[in-house]
Amino acid sequence: LYDPVRGEMRLGRDRHTGRTVWIPSKDGQPHAIRAGSSRYELVVSLDSSEEGGWTGSGVLVTGGPLSAYGDIAGVDGETGGHLGRVARTALEGADLEDHSLALLKDTGVVAGFTLRLDEPEADDSGRILIEMGDPAGGVMASLPSDVHVYSEHRDSPVRLAGPMEQTFTLVVGLGDREIVRLPDERSLENTAGSFTLAVEEGTDRVTITRTLILNPPALVDRVEQIIHVEPDMWPDLRALLLEESDHRNRVILLE
Repeated sequence: LYDPVRGEMRLGRDRHTGRTVWIPSKDGQPHAIRAGSSRYELVVSLDSSEEGGWTGSGVLVTGGPLSAYGDIAGVDGETGGHLGRVARTALEGADLEDHSLALLKDTGVVAGFTLRLDEPEADDSGRILIEMGDPAGGVMASLPSDVHVYSEHRDSPVRLAGPMEQTFTLVVGLGDREIVRLPDERSLENTAGSFTLAVEEGTDRVTITRTLILNPPALVDRVEQIIHVEPDMWPDLRALLLEESDHRNRVILLE
């Protein structure tokens, strides 16, 4: 598909969901690619390496408007390039080592990868920090450019390409390290969706799961099929986005 605004070609329909598309060879009328439910699930596991730092593996599952197909398909390093961005944005300082694909369709992608994370620099107390970020291609990265969580009020709707659901799970093998701080479990549900932070602490590892669901009962544009989240619902949508981006919900401290 050709994007006349950016002047570029893109594989697949994922990033064009909710936009009007014209296929000259098949019909004479432009039509909208209907918005459907999005899925973005990322699981990353880390273990201490004998050589120092951390080694890890990850699985990425995407579908609907959040499908990674348009970013990952290609013959010029696109697969490794995108999965490398996912690894680096999920965990700052992570480097992709290897990758593979289990499913590659324009409606969904399943990919696996391995990574390496250098030992973070310890603070004055000898503690190291591991922080979960905003993975590339996820909900936060896919929001319209005019969505600013620092703004308490909006005068215009937020346009979403259908309901969105994102889960980011980080599993950290403790080895001989001890936990100094873990995020507190949290749950928030309102008219715009829900946010859940779950923490599971085992004898030798800890699991943090952040889940963000945006499914506001908002108006759907009959032409573009875009969900319009009206300004009066912005406080609820903003509350979920603030929880998702809160530093306190992302940090693990070890010693």
